[in-house]
Amino acid sequence: MPKDHHAKVEKHLKKLREKELELFTQYYDHPAKLFFRNFLMGTAKGLGFFVGAALVITLLAWILSHFLVNVPFIGDFFEAAASWLEANQPVGS
Repeated sequence: MPKDHHAKVEKHLKKLREKELELFTQYYDHPAKLFFRNFLMGTAKGLGFFVGAALVITLLAWILSHFLVNVPFIGDFFEAAASWLEANQPVGS
């Protein structure tokens, strides 16, 4: 690695360390800011997990209901569940 390139990398690393230290001191001086940021991140992660899990479960149920209808005991269950869902669907849907 050329010396000039090594010096540039060191310069960028020094700037990065200074920026990280600056962020740390900002959060140290204002703990409410850190709490609020972590709260928002946790809420977003929880919401993403919930939406993703709902989509995966819905897709899995749809696939199973379409492909397992012809299996003797399992098919009867899915047929009953599908008819129950259709009967209890809100008006206008």
